[in-house]
Amino acid sequence: MRRTALVALLLAGCAGQAIGLVQAHHGREFRCDRRYVRVERVRGDEWISRGCGFEAEWTCRSDGCELRDARAHGMSGP
Repeated sequence: MRRTALVALLLAGCAGQAIGLVQAHHGREFRCDRRYVRVERVRGDEWISRGCGFEAEWTCRSDGCELRDARAHGMSGP
């Protein structure tokens, strides 16, 4: 039981670190204040960030996060 709790805490800590990294990368990439960036985990090392009219897909591992794809988000077309 203790081991399960420890593993859950470690995973939660890693997820929190990835969220901060993705927010920072999204902010720099799209000139967006990171407080307006929402991040959610898709699965495993894959994350999606949304903010300032853009949506981006990221892969995060122990050595950092890499942008996989980006597109305009939540903006109406002409």
